[in-house]
Amino acid sequence: MKKVVLLSAALVLALPQMASADVRPGPAAGAVKRWFTTDRSLNCFDRQGNPSGCRLDEDSHVTVSYAPTGSTAVAFATYVNDPTGNAEMFAAAVFRKEQDGWRFVRTVPNLSGKAATNVAFTPGGVSFDTEVWRKGDGHCCPTGRKRWTVALP
Repeated sequence: MKKVVLLSAALVLALPQMASADVRPGPAAGAVKRWFTTDRSLNCFDRQGNPSGCRLDEDSHVTVSYAPTGSTAVAFATYVNDPTGNAEMFAAAVFRKEQDGWRFVRTVPNLSGKAATNVAFTPGGVSFDTEVWRKGDGHCCPTGRKRWTVALP
């Protein structure tokens, strides 16, 4: 009985954290959050259908991978761009460390899929996999995989 009470208390304390999303703490977190919530190229909309910055909420998953040198970061975001819908979008952006902090370099164009995995930095680039939809896949469940390679400035 004591274990059940402790588990219940832990779940109740965890609920507020599970209800909202944010960029995980890390050196570039502030710059990544600014990019995600202000970059209009991500095509996010408010409830009235007006273009707006994206929201960090339960439908947003933003992760950041850092190059071994610590001077470059790539943020990956899977998100719902319209609060009245449920279509997931995928985007990535490159950040560079400078003397006064992290600077947004660019949003990576023409990506598709969701959930970047197997991120690997190489001299001058970064590679990663995404889940992609094959013909006949349901919206929930892509079964394909695609490897992307992006040149880093």
